[in-house]
Amino acid sequence: MIRSASIKSLRKAGLAGLRSPTGRSIMLYALAFVFAGLTPFVLLPVLTRQLDPAEFGQAASWIILSAMIANVCGLTTHGLISVRFFKLDRERLRRLISTALAVVMAVHAALVLYMLIGPDLFSGFTHLPARYSIGAAAVAMVISLNLAGLALMQVSNRPGLYLSLRMLQSAVEIGGCLLLLRLLAATPDVRIISYGAAAGASAFCAIAFIAAQGFLGRSPDRSSVGDVLRFGVPMVPHVLAGQLLSNLDRLMVSYLLGVKELGIFMVASQLGMALSLVIEPLNRALAPWLFERLAAPGEGDRDKIVRWTYGIFAGLFMIALLSAGAFILVFDYAFTRDYSAAKLLVLPVAIGMTFQGMYYGVVNYIFYAEATARLSLVSSATVSLGVLSSYFLVSHFGLAGASLSFMLTNAALFFAVWHLSRKVVDMPWFCPGGANK
Repeated sequence: MIRSASIKSLRKAGLAGLRSPTGRSIMLYALAFVFAGLTPFVLLPVLTRQLDPAEFGQAASWIILSAMIANVCGLTTHGLISVRFFKLDRERLRRLISTALAVVMAVHAALVLYMLIGPDLFSGFTHLPARYSIGAAAVAMVISLNLAGLALMQVSNRPGLYLSLRMLQSAVEIGGCLLLLRLLAATPDVRIISYGAAAGASAFCAIAFIAAQGFLGRSPDRSSVGDVLRFGVPMVPHVLAGQLLSNLDRLMVSYLLGVKELGIFMVASQLGMALSLVIEPLNRALAPWLFERLAAPGEGDRDKIVRWTYGIFAGLFMIALLSAGAFILVFDYAFTRDYSAAKLLVLPVAIGMTFQGMYYGVVNYIFYAEATARLSLVSSATVSLGVLSSYFLVSHFGLAGASLSFMLTNAALFFAVWHLSRKVVDMPWFCPGGANK
Protein backbone atom coordinates (compact mmCIF):
# COMPACT_ATOMS: atom_id res chain seq x y z
CA MET A 1 0.00 0.00 0.00
CA ILE A 2 2.80 2.40 0.88
CA ARG A 3 4.58 1.61 -2.37
CA SER A 4 1.36 2.09 -4.36
CA ALA A 5 0.74 5.45 -2.70
CA SER A 6 4.32 6.52 -3.43
CA ILE A 7 3.94 5.63 -7.09
CA LYS A 8 0.68 7.58 -7.30
CA SER A 9 2.35 10.58 -5.67
CA LEU A 10 5.20 10.46 -8.15
CA ARG A 11 2.77 10.25 -11.06
CA LYS A 12 0.83 13.25 -9.77
CA ALA A 13 4.04 15.21 -9.30
CA GLY A 14 5.17 14.34 -12.82
CA LEU A 15 1.82 15.37 -14.34
CA ALA A 16 1.87 18.59 -12.35
CA GLY A 17 5.37 19.31 -13.62
CA LEU A 18 4.30 18.83 -17.23
CA ARG A 19 1.28 21.07 -16.71
CA SER A 20 3.36 23.88 -15.21
CA PRO A 21 4.50 26.68 -17.57
CA THR A 22 8.15 25.64 -17.25
CA GLY A 23 7.35 21.95 -17.77
CA ARG A 24 5.23 22.74 -20.83
CA SER A 25 7.98 24.97 -22.24
CA ILE A 26 10.60 22.26 -21.77
CA MET A 27 8.34 19.75 -23.53
CA LEU A 28 7.71 22.06 -26.51
CA TYR A 29 11.38 23.05 -26.80
CA ALA A 30 12.29 19.37 -26.61
CA LEU A 31 9.94 18.67 -29.52
CA ALA A 32 11.44 21.60 -31.44
CA PHE A 33 14.93 20.26 -31.05
CA VAL A 34 13.82 16.74 -31.83
CA PHE A 35 12.74 18.05 -35.23
CA ALA A 36 15.93 20.09 -35.64
CA GLY A 37 18.19 17.36 -34.30
CA LEU A 38 16.57 14.55 -36.24
CA THR A 39 17.20 16.32 -39.55
CA PRO A 40 20.84 15.23 -39.86
CA PHE A 41 19.94 11.73 -38.61
CA VAL A 42 17.19 11.32 -41.21
CA LEU A 43 19.50 12.53 -43.97
CA LEU A 44 22.64 10.79 -42.68
CA PRO A 45 21.98 7.22 -43.96
CA VAL A 46 20.62 8.63 -47.24
CA LEU A 47 23.57 10.94 -47.90
CA THR A 48 26.23 8.44 -46.83
CA ARG A 49 24.87 6.04 -49.45
CA GLN A 50 24.69 8.70 -52.17
CA LEU A 51 27.94 10.53 -51.41
CA ASP A 52 31.40 9.15 -50.79
CA PRO A 53 33.22 10.28 -47.62
CA ALA A 54 35.03 13.13 -49.44
CA GLU A 55 31.78 14.56 -50.86
CA PHE A 56 29.99 14.15 -47.55
CA GLY A 57 32.93 15.89 -45.89
CA GLN A 58 32.62 18.86 -48.28
CA ALA A 59 28.96 19.36 -47.44
CA ALA A 60 29.66 19.02 -43.72
CA SER A 61 32.55 21.49 -43.98
CA TRP A 62 30.27 24.08 -45.63
CA ILE A 63 27.59 23.74 -42.93
CA ILE A 64 30.20 24.09 -40.18
CA LEU A 65 31.60 27.20 -41.88
CA SER A 66 28.14 28.80 -42.20
CA ALA A 67 27.37 28.22 -38.53
CA MET A 68 30.77 29.55 -37.41
CA ILE A 69 30.40 32.76 -39.43
CA ALA A 70 26.87 33.29 -38.12
CA ASN A 71 27.90 32.84 -34.51
CA VAL A 72 30.84 35.24 -34.80
CA CYS A 73 29.34 37.94 -37.07
CA GLY A 74 25.98 37.74 -35.31
CA LEU A 75 27.63 39.46 -32.30
CA THR A 76 25.53 37.33 -29.94
CA THR A 77 22.55 39.64 -30.52
CA HIS A 78 20.17 36.81 -29.67
CA GLY A 79 21.82 36.66 -26.22
CA LEU A 80 21.53 40.43 -25.82
CA ILE A 81 17.81 40.30 -26.69
CA SER A 82 17.29 37.51 -24.14
CA VAL A 83 19.01 39.44 -21.34
CA ARG A 84 17.61 42.91 -22.04
CA PHE A 85 14.03 41.67 -22.56
CA PHE A 86 13.61 41.55 -18.77
CA LYS A 87 15.43 44.85 -18.13
CA LEU A 88 14.08 47.36 -20.69
CA ASP A 89 10.72 48.97 -21.30
CA ARG A 90 9.00 48.25 -24.61
CA GLU A 91 10.15 51.37 -26.48
CA ARG A 92 13.81 50.94 -25.52
CA LEU A 93 13.61 47.26 -26.37
CA ARG A 94 12.17 48.09 -29.80
CA ARG A 95 15.04 50.49 -30.52
CA LEU A 96 17.55 47.90 -29.38
CA ILE A 97 16.15 45.05 -31.51
CA SER A 98 15.83 47.19 -34.67
CA THR A 99 19.37 48.45 -34.23
CA ALA A 100 20.76 44.99 -33.46
CA LEU A 101 19.32 43.52 -36.67
CA ALA A 102 20.72 46.40 -38.73
CA VAL A 103 24.18 46.00 -37.19
CA VAL A 104 24.17 42.25 -37.80
CA MET A 105 23.22 42.66 -41.46
CA ALA A 106 25.94 45.30 -41.91
CA VAL A 107 28.63 43.06 -40.39
CA HIS A 108 27.71 40.08 -42.59
CA ALA A 109 27.46 42.28 -45.69
CA ALA A 110 30.94 43.67 -44.99
CA LEU A 111 32.34 40.13 -44.80
CA VAL A 112 30.68 39.11 -48.08
CA LEU A 113 32.05 42.26 -49.78
CA TYR A 114 35.54 41.59 -48.46
CA MET A 115 35.43 38.00 -49.71
CA LEU A 116 34.26 39.15 -53.15
CA ILE A 117 37.24 41.43 -53.62
CA GLY A 118 39.81 39.81 -51.36
CA PRO A 119 41.36 36.39 -50.70
CA ASP A 120 39.37 33.43 -49.43
CA LEU A 121 39.82 33.42 -45.67
CA PHE A 122 38.75 29.84 -45.11
CA SER A 123 39.88 27.61 -47.97
CA GLY A 124 43.01 26.45 -46.14
CA PHE A 125 40.90 24.72 -43.48
CA THR A 126 37.74 23.87 -45.37
CA HIS A 127 39.19 22.82 -48.76
CA LEU A 128 36.14 24.48 -50.34
CA PRO A 129 36.13 26.67 -53.49
CA ALA A 130 35.86 30.43 -52.92
CA ARG A 131 32.28 30.55 -54.20
CA TYR A 132 31.25 28.11 -51.47
CA SER A 133 32.80 30.33 -48.80
CA ILE A 134 30.96 33.40 -50.11
CA GLY A 135 27.70 31.46 -50.12
CA ALA A 136 28.37 30.35 -46.54
CA ALA A 137 28.82 33.97 -45.44
CA ALA A 138 25.53 34.97 -47.12
CA VAL A 139 23.60 32.11 -45.51
CA ALA A 140 25.23 32.97 -42.16
CA MET A 141 23.43 36.32 -42.19
CA VAL A 142 20.12 34.51 -42.60
CA ILE A 143 21.01 32.22 -39.69
CA SER A 144 21.83 35.21 -37.45
CA LEU A 145 18.49 36.91 -38.20
CA ASN A 146 16.71 33.63 -37.52
CA LEU A 147 18.44 33.31 -34.14
CA ALA A 148 17.30 36.80 -33.15
CA GLY A 149 13.68 35.96 -33.93
CA LEU A 150 13.87 32.64 -32.11
CA ALA A 151 15.38 34.36 -29.07
CA LEU A 152 12.47 36.79 -28.94
CA MET A 153 10.02 33.90 -29.14
CA GLN A 154 11.87 32.18 -26.32
CA VAL A 155 11.90 35.08 -23.86
CA SER A 156 8.33 36.16 -24.71
CA ASN A 157 7.18 32.63 -23.82
CA ARG A 158 6.13 31.45 -27.28
CA PRO A 159 7.44 27.87 -27.27
CA GLY A 160 4.62 26.73 -29.57
CA LEU A 161 5.62 29.22 -32.25
CA TYR A 162 9.27 28.30 -31.71
CA LEU A 163 8.31 24.66 -32.33
CA SER A 164 6.43 25.61 -35.52
CA LEU A 165 9.48 27.34 -37.00
CA ARG A 166 11.73 24.42 -36.16
CA MET A 167 9.26 22.05 -37.80
CA LEU A 168 9.17 24.24 -40.91
CA GLN A 169 12.94 24.39 -41.13
CA SER A 170 13.26 20.63 -40.70
CA ALA A 171 10.57 19.91 -43.31
CA VAL A 172 12.15 22.20 -45.91
CA GLU A 173 15.62 20.81 -45.25
CA ILE A 174 14.65 17.14 -45.42
CA GLY A 175 12.09 17.48 -48.20
CA GLY A 176 14.31 19.77 -50.26
CA CYS A 177 17.31 17.48 -49.96
CA LEU A 178 15.37 14.34 -50.92
CA LEU A 179 13.72 16.15 -53.84
CA LEU A 180 17.03 17.47 -55.15
CA LEU A 181 18.59 14.02 -54.90
CA ARG A 182 15.87 12.79 -57.27
CA LEU A 183 16.11 15.74 -59.67
CA LEU A 184 19.85 16.36 -59.70
CA ALA A 185 23.05 14.38 -59.54
CA ALA A 186 24.14 13.41 -56.02
CA THR A 187 26.71 16.10 -55.14
CA PRO A 188 27.50 18.19 -52.04
CA ASP A 189 25.45 21.01 -53.62
CA VAL A 190 22.24 19.08 -52.88
CA ARG A 191 22.85 19.24 -49.14
CA ILE A 192 24.09 22.84 -49.29
CA ILE A 193 21.10 24.18 -51.25
CA SER A 194 18.53 22.45 -49.04
CA TYR A 195 20.22 23.73 -45.88
CA GLY A 196 20.29 27.32 -47.14
CA ALA A 197 16.66 27.18 -48.28
CA ALA A 198 15.53 25.84 -44.90
CA ALA A 199 17.41 28.56 -42.99
CA GLY A 200 15.90 31.20 -45.28
CA ALA A 201 12.33 29.96 -44.79
CA SER A 202 12.69 29.98 -41.00
CA ALA A 203 14.38 33.41 -40.97
CA PHE A 204 11.58 34.93 -43.06
CA CYS A 205 9.01 33.78 -40.50
CA ALA A 206 11.20 34.88 -37.58
CA ILE A 207 11.53 38.41 -38.94
CA ALA A 208 7.78 38.47 -39.63
CA PHE A 209 7.22 37.61 -35.95
CA ILE A 210 9.52 40.44 -34.81
CA ALA A 211 7.62 42.87 -37.04
CA ALA A 212 4.23 41.60 -35.84
CA GLN A 213 5.30 42.22 -32.24
CA GLY A 214 6.10 45.85 -33.12
CA PHE A 215 9.86 45.60 -32.67
CA LEU A 216 10.79 46.78 -36.17
CA GLY A 217 10.37 50.10 -37.91
CA ARG A 218 12.78 52.22 -35.90
CA SER A 219 15.96 53.46 -37.56
CA PRO A 220 19.17 52.57 -35.72
CA ASP A 221 20.14 55.04 -33.00
CA ARG A 222 23.57 55.75 -31.62
CA SER A 223 22.93 54.64 -28.04
CA SER A 224 21.51 51.28 -29.15
CA VAL A 225 24.43 50.74 -31.54
CA GLY A 226 26.69 51.30 -28.56
CA ASP A 227 24.73 48.76 -26.51
CA VAL A 228 24.99 46.15 -29.28
CA LEU A 229 28.71 46.71 -29.75
CA ARG A 230 29.51 46.83 -26.02
CA PHE A 231 27.77 43.50 -25.52
CA GLY A 232 28.72 41.80 -28.78
CA VAL A 233 32.27 42.89 -29.59
CA PRO A 234 33.77 41.63 -26.31
CA MET A 235 31.92 38.39 -27.01
CA VAL A 236 33.64 37.87 -30.38
CA PRO A 237 36.79 36.29 -28.90
CA HIS A 238 34.61 34.13 -26.64
CA VAL A 239 32.28 33.05 -29.46
CA LEU A 240 35.19 32.45 -31.80
CA ALA A 241 36.89 30.44 -29.08
CA GLY A 242 33.67 28.52 -28.47
CA GLN A 243 33.26 27.81 -32.17
CA LEU A 244 36.86 26.68 -32.41
CA LEU A 245 36.42 24.47 -29.38
CA SER A 246 33.22 22.96 -30.78
CA ASN A 247 34.68 22.48 -34.24
CA LEU A 248 38.39 22.29 -33.48
CA ASP A 249 38.54 18.55 -33.99
CA ARG A 250 36.74 18.84 -37.34
CA LEU A 251 38.92 21.71 -38.53
CA MET A 252 42.06 19.79 -37.58
CA VAL A 253 40.81 16.64 -39.30
CA SER A 254 40.04 18.63 -42.46
CA TYR A 255 43.36 20.49 -42.34
CA LEU A 256 45.63 17.58 -41.40
CA LEU A 257 43.82 14.53 -42.80
CA GLY A 258 41.56 15.89 -45.59
CA VAL A 259 37.84 16.05 -46.36
CA LYS A 260 37.53 12.29 -46.80
CA GLU A 261 38.50 11.70 -43.17
CA LEU A 262 36.31 14.65 -42.19
CA GLY A 263 33.32 12.88 -43.77
CA ILE A 264 33.99 9.80 -41.65
CA PHE A 265 34.48 11.87 -38.51
CA MET A 266 31.27 13.82 -39.12
CA VAL A 267 29.27 10.58 -39.02
CA ALA A 268 30.54 9.96 -35.48
CA SER A 269 30.01 13.62 -34.57
CA GLN A 270 26.40 13.65 -35.69
CA LEU A 271 25.65 10.43 -33.86
CA GLY A 272 27.33 11.69 -30.70
CA MET A 273 25.53 15.01 -30.98
CA ALA A 274 22.21 13.28 -30.31
CA LEU A 275 22.63 14.73 -26.85
CA SER A 276 21.85 18.15 -28.34
CA LEU A 277 18.24 16.93 -28.50
CA VAL A 278 18.30 17.13 -24.70
CA ILE A 279 20.79 19.94 -24.11
CA GLU A 280 19.29 22.61 -26.34
CA PRO A 281 15.65 22.46 -25.16
CA LEU A 282 16.76 22.46 -21.53
CA ASN A 283 18.90 25.54 -22.11
CA ARG A 284 16.20 27.35 -24.10
CA ALA A 285 13.54 26.72 -21.49
CA LEU A 286 15.60 27.16 -18.33
CA ALA A 287 17.64 30.27 -19.30
CA PRO A 288 14.67 32.69 -19.02
CA TRP A 289 13.59 30.90 -15.82
CA LEU A 290 17.10 31.41 -14.42
CA PHE A 291 17.33 35.09 -15.44
CA GLU A 292 13.95 35.85 -13.90
CA ARG A 293 14.88 34.28 -10.55
CA LEU A 294 18.30 35.92 -10.44
CA ALA A 295 16.64 39.30 -11.07
CA ALA A 296 14.15 38.84 -8.20
CA PRO A 297 15.24 35.86 -6.10
CA GLY A 298 12.80 34.26 -3.71
CA GLU A 299 13.67 32.41 -0.54
CA GLY A 300 15.47 29.17 -1.36
CA ASP A 301 15.57 29.85 -5.13
CA ARG A 302 19.34 29.64 -5.39
CA ASP A 303 19.52 26.36 -3.49
CA LYS A 304 16.84 24.95 -5.79
CA ILE A 305 18.71 26.11 -8.90
CA VAL A 306 21.91 24.41 -7.77
CA ARG A 307 20.16 21.11 -6.98
CA TRP A 308 18.39 21.13 -10.35
CA THR A 309 21.69 21.82 -12.10
CA TYR A 310 23.48 18.92 -10.44
CA GLY A 311 20.59 16.63 -11.31
CA ILE A 312 20.80 17.70 -14.95
CA PHE A 313 24.56 17.01 -14.99
CA ALA A 314 24.03 13.46 -13.74
CA GLY A 315 21.21 12.88 -16.21
CA LEU A 316 23.33 14.05 -19.15
CA PHE A 317 26.06 11.54 -18.32
CA MET A 318 23.57 8.69 -18.16
CA ILE A 319 22.00 9.67 -21.48
CA ALA A 320 25.44 9.94 -23.10
CA LEU A 321 26.38 6.39 -22.15
CA LEU A 322 23.03 4.93 -23.20
CA SER A 323 22.84 6.76 -26.53
CA ALA A 324 26.45 5.92 -27.44
CA GLY A 325 25.82 2.25 -26.70
CA ALA A 326 22.66 2.23 -28.82
CA PHE A 327 24.38 3.86 -31.78
CA ILE A 328 27.27 1.42 -31.66
CA LEU A 329 24.81 -1.52 -31.72
CA VAL A 330 22.97 -0.31 -34.85
CA PHE A 331 25.95 1.26 -36.63
CA ASP A 332 26.75 -1.64 -38.96
CA TYR A 333 23.15 -1.82 -40.15
CA ALA A 334 22.87 1.89 -40.97
CA PHE A 335 26.18 2.71 -42.71
CA THR A 336 28.39 1.28 -45.40
CA ARG A 337 31.89 0.00 -44.77
CA ASP A 338 33.35 3.27 -46.09
CA TYR A 339 32.33 4.86 -42.80
CA SER A 340 33.16 1.99 -40.43
CA ALA A 341 36.04 3.85 -38.76
CA ALA A 342 33.49 6.21 -37.20
CA LYS A 343 32.09 3.47 -34.94
CA LEU A 344 34.86 3.69 -32.35
CA LEU A 345 34.63 7.48 -32.12
CA VAL A 346 31.04 7.74 -30.90
CA LEU A 347 31.61 7.34 -27.13
CA PRO A 348 34.23 10.09 -26.60
CA VAL A 349 32.21 12.47 -28.78
CA ALA A 350 29.09 11.76 -26.68
CA ILE A 351 31.01 12.45 -23.47
CA GLY A 352 32.34 15.66 -25.01
CA MET A 353 28.78 16.71 -25.77
CA THR A 354 27.90 16.05 -22.12
CA PHE A 355 30.52 18.53 -20.99
CA GLN A 356 29.18 20.99 -23.56
CA GLY A 357 25.73 20.64 -22.03
CA MET A 358 27.17 21.18 -18.56
CA TYR A 359 28.87 24.34 -19.87
CA TYR A 360 25.44 25.74 -20.80
CA GLY A 361 24.38 25.08 -17.23
CA VAL A 362 26.94 27.56 -15.86
CA VAL A 363 27.61 30.12 -18.61
CA ASN A 364 24.18 31.79 -18.31
CA TYR A 365 25.25 33.33 -15.00
CA ILE A 366 28.01 35.18 -16.83
CA PHE A 367 25.56 36.38 -19.49
CA TYR A 368 23.24 37.60 -16.77
CA ALA A 369 26.06 39.56 -15.11
CA GLU A 370 27.09 40.80 -18.61
CA ALA A 371 30.68 39.88 -17.75
CA THR A 372 31.34 39.05 -21.39
CA ALA A 373 34.87 40.47 -21.52
CA ARG A 374 36.02 38.13 -18.73
CA LEU A 375 34.27 35.23 -20.42
CA SER A 376 36.19 35.96 -23.61
CA LEU A 377 39.49 35.87 -21.75
CA VAL A 378 38.70 32.49 -20.22
CA SER A 379 37.50 31.05 -23.54
CA SER A 380 40.51 32.38 -25.45
CA ALA A 381 42.92 30.84 -22.96
CA THR A 382 41.09 27.50 -23.14
CA VAL A 383 41.03 27.43 -26.93
CA SER A 384 44.75 28.24 -27.10
CA LEU A 385 45.49 25.12 -25.11
CA GLY A 386 42.91 23.21 -27.15
CA VAL A 387 44.56 24.08 -30.46
CA LEU A 388 47.90 22.74 -29.28
CA SER A 389 46.48 19.55 -27.82
CA SER A 390 44.23 18.94 -30.85
CA TYR A 391 47.10 19.37 -33.29
CA PHE A 392 49.20 16.90 -31.31
CA LEU A 393 46.42 14.32 -30.87
CA VAL A 394 45.20 14.42 -34.48
CA SER A 395 48.75 14.35 -35.85
CA HIS A 396 49.68 11.30 -33.79
CA PHE A 397 46.42 9.37 -33.44
CA GLY A 398 44.31 10.44 -36.43
CA LEU A 399 40.55 10.23 -36.02
CA ALA A 400 40.81 8.70 -32.55
CA GLY A 401 42.88 11.70 -31.47
CA ALA A 402 40.22 14.04 -32.85
CA SER A 403 37.45 12.46 -30.77
CA LEU A 404 39.64 12.54 -27.66
CA SER A 405 40.46 16.20 -28.35
CA PHE A 406 36.75 17.05 -28.57
CA MET A 407 36.09 15.45 -25.20
CA LEU A 408 39.05 17.08 -23.41
CA THR A 409 38.56 20.60 -24.75
CA ASN A 410 34.87 20.65 -23.81
CA ALA A 411 35.73 19.41 -20.33
CA ALA A 412 38.36 22.14 -19.94
CA LEU A 413 35.94 24.84 -21.08
CA PHE A 414 33.25 23.68 -18.66
CA PHE A 415 35.50 23.75 -15.60
CA ALA A 416 37.02 27.12 -16.54
CA VAL A 417 33.64 28.78 -17.15
CA TRP A 418 32.14 27.23 -14.01
CA HIS A 419 34.96 28.78 -11.98
CA LEU A 420 34.30 32.20 -13.56
CA SER A 421 30.53 31.94 -13.01
CA ARG A 422 31.17 31.54 -9.27
CA LYS A 423 33.09 34.82 -9.31
CA VAL A 424 30.39 36.92 -10.98
CA VAL A 425 27.22 35.45 -9.41
CA ASP A 426 27.33 34.05 -5.89
CA MET A 427 25.68 30.63 -5.87
CA PRO A 428 25.84 27.87 -3.22
CA TRP A 429 27.58 25.35 -5.50
CA PHE A 430 29.49 23.64 -2.72
CA CYS A 431 27.26 24.33 0.25
CA PRO A 432 23.54 24.58 -0.62
CA GLY A 433 21.90 26.69 2.05
CA GLY A 434 24.92 29.00 2.40
CA ALA A 435 27.12 31.28 0.29
CA ASN A 436 30.23 30.27 -1.58
CA LYS A 437 33.43 30.87 0.25
